[in-house]
Amino acid sequence: MTGEPTGSEPTGRATSGVPPLFVTGTGRSGTTACYEFLCSHPDTTWLSNWSQRLPPLARLHPRGTEAGKERPGARWTFRPVEGYVVFDRALVGDGPHQVARSPERLRALRRALDHHRVPGRRDQPPVLVSKNTRNSRAVPTLDALYPDARFVHLVRDPVATVASMVRVAFFPTITIEWEGVPTLVADAVARGADPIELAARIWEEETRIAATDLAGLAPDRVWHLRYEDLVASPRDSLAALCGFAGLDPARHPGFDRRAAEMAPRTGGPPPDPTGVATVWSVCGPTAATVGYDAPT
Repeated sequence: MTGEPTGSEPTGRATSGVPPLFVTGTGRSGTTACYEFLCSHPDTTWLSNWSQRLPPLARLHPRGTEAGKERPGARWTFRPVEGYVVFDRALVGDGPHQVARSPERLRALRRALDHHRVPGRRDQPPVLVSKNTRNSRAVPTLDALYPDARFVHLVRDPVATVASMVRVAFFPTITIEWEGVPTLVADAVARGADPIELAARIWEEETRIAATDLAGLAPDRVWHLRYEDLVASPRDSLAALCGFAGLDPARHPGFDRRAAEMAPRTGGPPPDPTGVATVWSVCGPTAATVGYDAPT
């Protein structure tokens, strides 16, 4: 396993000099909404349901799309995806981080992603945007892959995040590895674990790892965005995000409509007082570092 830098190696094709953008953050923190907003901009490119299996098909992607995870289109439509098919070939969990399986696999990942960065005949150089739930644990490896890459880190109040996380269908299928052995959340709960505490530990670990690793990068390569700020002032937040990514918000034909759709996710009622106390007992120190205070 290795995280050796390979981002400067030639790929054999002319690619955009525009730095790629990686979206990081714990699930249920607005990462999908931001990712799909960015993918709908006409000057971005992204891993699709087709190109994650055959990267050259990225040349056929629409520039700006309404399809996506939250907007499922026709079965055969190009739509943005997390791209696990591509990343899992190259990366593997090693302790808290995602690292390269081998230098060769990392080079193959770079080649696959670079297929998405080739400008079309009439296109402006595209910004490659990538989001998946493991990006938060892969910052050093992604930095080695693209030393000029930029990162967006979304955070959300841990109590609200946990309340939303424990209610989504995929929560029981999340794999945790805190005891050294991969374990499904469903199996841990069946053995008596508290799902609120498990979700809180996921928030704490993923937020802490991403925040710590991103702090080691040049400040101009990282954009921090709180979910609460995003939904309170979506136009300002999304315009600033576009500017950081090197995108002109005025070129986004659906900017105002997309901004208006950034409504808060309630995620159901918050945990009871005991659950809230559990969340803060787990998340408190890390939450303070990203701007959240415990309820009084």
